[in-house]
Amino acid sequence: MSSFQWLGSDHVLQRMRECEEKADTINPNKKVKHDGFGWLNAREWFDFAVMHVQHHLRQKSELEQKLGI
Repeated sequence: MSSFQWLGSDHVLQRMRECEEKADTINPNKKVKHDGFGWLNAREWFDFAVMHVQHHLRQKSELEQKLGI
């Protein structure tokens, strides 16, 4: 099972795989500042994005459960 199975869409899954592969090719010493987490390299940004999307999907699920959807 793909680590991105929770995303659902085949297109989104493919794009996430492409982004992950690209992130792993970028020099880890190249970093961009995140206002809350400090300096992150491409792999760290990718991992953060995955966690962020998972968080929103959990919120969506909780709302749907509370609304009976």
